[in-house]
Amino acid sequence: MGEVSVLGPVLVRDGDSPVHVGGSRQRRLLATLLLHHNHPVSVAALVDCVFGDSPPRRAEATLRTYVTRLRRVIPDGIDVVAEPRGYVLRTDAQDAVDATRFAAEHARGRQLVAHEEHGPAAQVFTGALKLWRGRPFEDIADEPWAAAEVRRLEEARTACRVDLVDALLADDRTVEALAVVDQLVATDPFNESHRLRLARALYRAGRASDALDALREFRGLLAEELGIDPSPDLDGL
Repeated sequence: MGEVSVLGPVLVRDGDSPVHVGGSRQRRLLATLLLHHNHPVSVAALVDCVFGDSPPRRAEATLRTYVTRLRRVIPDGIDVVAEPRGYVLRTDAQDAVDATRFAAEHARGRQLVAHEEHGPAAQVFTGALKLWRGRPFEDIADEPWAAAEVRRLEEARTACRVDLVDALLADDRTVEALAVVDQLVATDPFNESHRLRLARALYRAGRASDALDALREFRGLLAEELGIDPSPDLDGL
């Protein structure tokens, strides 16, 4: 059965073997259909997404050719279906797309946290994050019409990392928590909640002096770069 990865460059697998789906425009077609997985995309929208501002004279005919070629190479369980409103990419299995699996595993981890099973939850969160291979929908991530979905997925990854830090701290695995929270701070240095977690993780690791230094550093960063003071939560910590 076929599987599709969108948490990074778009990748199709047939079992354990990667599938070559064609050139850059055919990859853009696949990425665009995956962006709207299980929902039809109009021919006009696909032409715009695939060809941009320079469509060929017979753009719709060329698009049909790309669809035909795509159907020939994608494995069983994945199909591009023609509908009156355009084309839709469908998958037989609910978890055939890695973004769907990631969301399901993240939700499962949160259920474990709700039952105070922090160790198993951390394991589930870690597994979910291993599905990521880079920027989501990397082939089309810079296109304005893909921005909302790319941002949503990146925010979901951040939320999963935050949940992983909290689960690790609750399970007294401070060294592992510090490694993850360092990634969060590096990605978003002005995020106060990340800085608070960093200070708590350092303190829990027996590094109270480093925790205070981290808070002082953040206070200075806010004053110098943004001209603002930290929140009462940071002062309280």
